[in-house]
Amino acid sequence: MSDSSPQPVAELSERQRSSSRNLLRTLADERRRTTLTVLADASTPIDLRTVARRVATHETSDGVTTERIEDVHVSLHHIHLPALADVDLASYEPNRGVVVDAVEDAEPILP
Repeated sequence: MSDSSPQPVAELSERQRSSSRNLLRTLADERRRTTLTVLADASTPIDLRTVARRVATHETSDGVTTERIEDVHVSLHHIHLPALADVDLASYEPNRGVVVDAVEDAEPILP
């Protein structure tokens, strides 16, 4: 029977440490955490405009403007969804503007 307890950090390979650092760096951004929450609550595939609207709504206590949604849309497309895809938390097809897959339950990885 194998022990499934986590490895001590000192025993992790450089690749594993690098991967962990990338994941933590990615999750440090509040918009990415909000995006994961939105994606976990939605069924995929989901249109980027829908994701942007929902993220903007989560981030704004006042009414959400079209300009705010567009700002969120641009940042998701160029920065946040590619970063989430790089650490395998989402699969984004930028040419179609669609998130085709994402972690099903983001709660265990979100602070």
